[in-house]
Amino acid sequence: MQIYRYAWFADIPDPDNFLQPLFASDSQVNFMRYRKQRYRCRSSERHRGYPTPMERAGLYQRVEELVADSYPLIPLFYLGVDRVYQAYVRGVEVSALGEQAASYHRVWLTTASEQ
Repeated sequence: MQIYRYAWFADIPDPDNFLQPLFASDSQVNFMRYRKQRYRCRSSERHRGYPTPMERAGLYQRVEELVADSYPLIPLFYLGVDRVYQAYVRGVEVSALGEQAASYHRVWLTTASEQ
């Protein structure tokens, strides 16, 4: 298929959460059939064990640049989810992973006298 709709949401804030599933040649959800020898050589598998976050981030940045330079996909749109809450809604916490990861178990409603 030359064009299709696909959505991917991060469940942990780590570059491996995107790179391995979407671009690794052995991934079951690599629907683009992305296969690049240089990507396999620098695969995220090797980067998972790096001890310092800065070293790891630098290695993943190079892998991201490799994938981006080969243009395996062209996003046509970006899904944005916005929420607006009334003034009496309290305790809403925004997640860095997006609206789909927001937790509402600490949300409460105030009364008019508490506003």
